[in-house]
Amino acid sequence: MFIVCNKDKIASYMVSFFTVMILLGIAFYMRNNSKMLEVSSTSKQLPIYSVKTDEKKVAFTMNCAWNADDIDQILKTLEENDVKITFFMVGDWVDKYPEAVKKISDAGHEIGNHSNTHPHVNNLTYEKNISEIEECNKKIEKITGKKSKVYRGPYGEYNDNVINAAEAVNSKTIQWSLDTLDYKDLTGEEMWKRLDKKIEPGSIILSHNGTKHTADSLDYLIKNIEYSFKIWENGKIKDYCSFDEFCHYILPYRIDHEPLSDWREEGFQKFGHLLDSLMSPRELALRIIKLGGMRYNIGMTKYPYKQSYAEMLQTRWGTCDDMAAFLALSLRAIGIPASIDYVPAWANRSSSHCWNVVKDATGDFIEVGYGPEGKNEVVYKISKIYRKKYDIPLCDVTSEYAMPLSDLTFRVPSQKDKQLISLCTFNNHDWVPVALSKVMNGSVLFESVGRGILWGDNQIRTYLNEGKGIVFLAFISQKGRLNNKPIGFPVILLEDGTIKELCASTEKESIILYRKYPYYGSNNAIIYDSNEICVDNEYELFYWNMKWISLGRKFAVDNKLHYDDVPKGALLWLKNHTQGKEERIFTYEDGKQVWW
Repeated sequence: MFIVCNKDKIASYMVSFFTVMILLGIAFYMRNNSKMLEVSSTSKQLPIYSVKTDEKKVAFTMNCAWNADDIDQILKTLEENDVKITFFMVGDWVDKYPEAVKKISDAGHEIGNHSNTHPHVNNLTYEKNISEIEECNKKIEKITGKKSKVYRGPYGEYNDNVINAAEAVNSKTIQWSLDTLDYKDLTGEEMWKRLDKKIEPGSIILSHNGTKHTADSLDYLIKNIEYSFKIWENGKIKDYCSFDEFCHYILPYRIDHEPLSDWREEGFQKFGHLLDSLMSPRELALRIIKLGGMRYNIGMTKYPYKQSYAEMLQTRWGTCDDMAAFLALSLRAIGIPASIDYVPAWANRSSSHCWNVVKDATGDFIEVGYGPEGKNEVVYKISKIYRKKYDIPLCDVTSEYAMPLSDLTFRVPSQKDKQLISLCTFNNHDWVPVALSKVMNGSVLFESVGRGILWGDNQIRTYLNEGKGIVFLAFISQKGRLNNKPIGFPVILLEDGTIKELCASTEKESIILYRKYPYYGSNNAIIYDSNEICVDNEYELFYWNMKWISLGRKFAVDNKLHYDDVPKGALLWLKNHTQGKEERIFTYEDGKQVWW
């Protein structure tokens, strides 16, 4: 799988390029549509940034210029994973840490030259560049007994003098095509995000020892990536899963921000035997649900941090987020492309929801839930559905679900093109973004927006006096946040696809209110939940006119509230200042509250 290049190999590849550290098997399946930087035949001398090769390998290189505190840990990790890399050393570093140089050489790693004093080589003469390279080479050879044949200029600098000087001492000038930026104290996850999607056969990757996270990240990244590619290489998944899908739905080593762990190995040991049976991906998912024993517990929302995979195997309790993460990780551990689809906010209630999807042999993603027979129990109105896809923050998959959808367009003539606008629903407390789009030609378009009718066998729980549709309001978005500048008035997207604007009229009316939240039933029995008007409780009624405007506070003297001078056609909201959290928006139609 991996090689250490010698002089002959350098000639065949046009570069000394050595086997990977953290990238390991990633090299096996690089994207075919990426462009590779090649050596140019222009008049200006160029270093080698990458290699044009069909071999599914990349080179990992590490610059040594600071301290040597982490060398033992790095070497131990590389040895345990049977990986060789190239260390580019500064002569001054060699002087300070001769024992580290000897250890690196004795371990079989290639040693490259990184100048003697780490100067800005572009400012040096040809002769001085030769001196910088030769002095460092002498120090390396004295300790290792080996001559270095590859050179990397400090700061990534080069010119004709630099490259010709290296050639004069029989060295190839090597730069890099991918930079981990580990010297900026990036975590292993952040480093990997810089490499993924860009890496290809012949890539040369730059890292540094003496950084905050490089040494600590090696083993975790090596094992997870290597494990993933073993699955890809040996499994039948390649027949219906592209490499791009593999990178999104099997390879990622985290779902959210759960603790790093060896979940891939743990999951394979727990569920790998299921692969011996002829089951579809969905059947495998249902089997894992049964064997895993994860159960929903709303109390886990109070858990102080995300559970690790090992913790979930032990506790077997979680929220829908935990349960979906557990199943996705379990499926990925045995080589099944899986992800999580999620509703960022219910369209008619607080909170959110998520469930799993698996890629079937048909090429389609199929939903899987923890309900009976794998049913995904969706019970409230949905405006948008997204899929967790590696490094893509908003992967909209609403149109993949068989529910009625509409496009919503808002006129925004005062905003510049490309200004971001957020589409929001109300969550009992405030407006919550569910979609994002850009202004183009004085308007903003939100495609494939749900009308509140669910798909398949999913049914909304029975709420009395609840309108059929969803209320939306658009806000200007700045730096990912709402800036409290709404675009026009709220609108109702009705179930039949028509749109009704909720514009507060100058015409006023008197209204009678009996509740701040709709009744809901269980087995045809109405549940009383203190959301009715309660005697001696203090209430405040609001209507929307570019913001919530109070119509005054009142203490209830009986089971209803009377308000006069309420603008007709407005969106209303009743708050109880004495008790209660559930406070749903409504309109007043034909003498009744209609909830949204």
